[in-house]
Amino acid sequence: MTASNGTVAIDGGSDLGMAREGAPTAAPAPSYVNWYTVWMTSLVAVMSQVDRGILALFVQPMKRDLHLTDTQISILLGFAFTFFYVVGGPPLSRMADGGVRKSVIAGCLAVWSLATTFCGIAQNFWSFFIARAVIGGTESGCGPASLSMIADAVPKDKLPRAYALYNSGFVGGSALSLVIGGVLIGLLADVKPISLGSFGVIYNWQIVFMIIGLPGLLIAALVMLTVKEPPRKGGRRPGGYPLKEVVGFVVSQRRLHLPLLVGLLAMNFQLYGLAAWMPAFYERTYGWGPAVSGPLLGMVGLVSAMAGLFLGSRSGWASAMIMPICAPCASRRRWASRSASSRHARPIRGWRWPAARSAGWSRRWAGRPIMRCSTSRRPMRCEARSMPCTSSS
Repeated sequence: MTASNGTVAIDGGSDLGMAREGAPTAAPAPSYVNWYTVWMTSLVAVMSQVDRGILALFVQPMKRDLHLTDTQISILLGFAFTFFYVVGGPPLSRMADGGVRKSVIAGCLAVWSLATTFCGIAQNFWSFFIARAVIGGTESGCGPASLSMIADAVPKDKLPRAYALYNSGFVGGSALSLVIGGVLIGLLADVKPISLGSFGVIYNWQIVFMIIGLPGLLIAALVMLTVKEPPRKGGRRPGGYPLKEVVGFVVSQRRLHLPLLVGLLAMNFQLYGLAAWMPAFYERTYGWGPAVSGPLLGMVGLVSAMAGLFLGSRSGWASAMIMPICAPCASRRRWASRSASSRHARPIRGWRWPAARSAGWSRRWAGRPIMRCSTSRRPMRCEARSMPCTSSS
């Protein structure tokens, strides 16, 4: 249900995302322990993006050495990864809801690191397809478990900075996959193909997969041995929540989830499509090989994305740019009624927002109704299969 003050609240009859009365509360861990958890989940996010994105740098070498077509390459870059990412997400998230989250993260990281290393000996389309499917399926389990751990480890007022740090692992990892891959292929440029007899041939670009994949096993061991599992702040059911109840919760909060999911879908169509083919574009158009295009594209992406993340987490400028785009998705009456408690409540008039007033407008309106739930005075609850910002009644 939607509360009268514009916050997104959960119906009092449901215990999904709610703290149970009288539930024992563990003593809070020291601050450095909690932030170590955030840093380690961010490092896992870096590894996920490096192992996921390194393939895009070697489109041309793969076509040349393995005799693949652009269609086959696109399947490896897209479908082989994405389909199994979608399929693997719900069961792995359920494991995180009902089990030890750091074990889910460490196990997934170890498996996809081995699959990345396997790309170093793959000899044809189908062996690469299997490796990419394993990478996609296991990477889907880390995001939900990491978000749930961060929400339980970090105080509510520190969550924006914690999530900015975690998200920096994604954007930083995407950039580092290009930088590291480009540097390594440059160092290995003079390495001749290694014949394995009847098994096949290992090329220099495949050695990069081995170098990138193996460190993930060490990081998985560090997560398992050194990260403290934070106590859950809310109620917990044995075995997690039924999928039907989770879907019902998402539907009940559709004013939040539907625009958010549609926007993320449209954004990822663009971002991942560009990321997948940009190195190949520069190589085909300008003759820039992976050793040249990788570091250039990676450094540009790393600097701009990191600056945007941390500036956005510390100021209202991100909302100044985003909210004028998102606001037309909500009707004027619903927007005004949800913000009735604010002295600034008034209908939004079409698309006519003066750019000069966008910063001031964002300070008054930022977070309503989409982000208001994260600033509610009510206790927060984060479950791996539910959205990070939910509040109990």
